[in-house]
Amino acid sequence: MRVYFELLGDGTVGISNSQSSVNDRKTVNFEGSIVGEFFKRTREERNLSILQVAKLFGFSNIDKTKRNIEDIERSGKHYPEYFRKLAEIYQIPFANVNIITQYQKEFDLKKKELLHKITVEKEKRTELFFLKVIDSLPFLFRHFDRIVCDPDYYFIPMPGSCFSAAYMKSRPELYLGELLTLWKNGKWTSECSVCGGTVYITGAGGSPLSGSGSGWGYCSKCRKAVYGVKHFAEFFNVFLKLQVSEPTFAKSNLTFKDCSGVLKQ
Repeated sequence: MRVYFELLGDGTVGISNSQSSVNDRKTVNFEGSIVGEFFKRTREERNLSILQVAKLFGFSNIDKTKRNIEDIERSGKHYPEYFRKLAEIYQIPFANVNIITQYQKEFDLKKKELLHKITVEKEKRTELFFLKVIDSLPFLFRHFDRIVCDPDYYFIPMPGSCFSAAYMKSRPELYLGELLTLWKNGKWTSECSVCGGTVYITGAGGSPLSGSGSGWGYCSKCRKAVYGVKHFAEFFNVFLKLQVSEPTFAKSNLTFKDCSGVLKQ
């Protein structure tokens, strides 16, 4: 049996027994394993359960054998002895297994490169967004009272911001009203060590017990991302006092762009 694989643009792998169109292929989640999927599909084509395969191994501990086979199919974990035995049970050339294993290595490299590219692009979008927000601060501070008093403005989610504290529920996105309040009172700002400009903190993470951790944000003067800002304890206490309990109403449907447009009217 020959299996065809293809790395798709959305981070999945197309898998098929024939060179059919990508749309006809079964896809594996980005976190999945090509090797694991190969062994799983081969077993299913032979109408064998994992327990049946485990018994065919002839090992004394069937439960352990079954768990290892499940581990292979789920994660592709490399068990050389098991790979050879599976090839023998499924009656497939071991050379095919070696080809799939090599492809897995190549795919993992491509996946790593693609994930890096996605991360860089996301960081760039976040940087451009917050620099635009920082440029708009004089305008936003003029409308500060209206923003913090109106839930539609206060609870506008700010993509790329976050607050993560160990042992507590993390906040993957902060709200416009929260950031403006923290920036206006100077609690989430710092001096840039490079140019002396003002760094506006957009996220922080650490442990409230040990105090380890720091914040990060963007400098209004040199317009660069700045990391390792202040001690986490300085962020934690002020954020805890400010943080509003989960709103009883839905998160605002407005975006930052909508907010700027409406307030200018």
